[in-house]
Amino acid sequence: MHNRPRNRRSQLGPRPWDFPLGSWESRAAARAVQLADDLEAQEERAAQFKNLTPYERAFIELFDGPEAQAGMLYMLRECILPHCKNFRWPLPSLDAARHNLQVAKEFERMEAERASQEDTESPDEE
Repeated sequence: MHNRPRNRRSQLGPRPWDFPLGSWESRAAARAVQLADDLEAQEERAAQFKNLTPYERAFIELFDGPEAQAGMLYMLRECILPHCKNFRWPLPSLDAARHNLQVAKEFERMEAERASQEDTESPDEE
């Protein structure tokens, strides 16, 4: 999830570059690295969603999938809530958020429909 440099001392076990390119040992080490990265990402996501406020929980439930929810949670915590606090704006209501999400989905649907119609038009029709 995060593209941050890693401390090579904390990386345990053989690394893919320890073996000849394409060897079974190199491929196995690459799979082990990928598995460790996936587990780390799952742990980060679990920690991120651990102590949600009721408002945060309700807000992110509007979005499908853990990646979309994680992105929305980040925006909520790092952008929306601090701006509302700093500028003394009211928090967006969940109904307003639902409405805005529905409008955005409808807009995306209309744009996709328009793009597909443009693709099907032949140059002779113009």
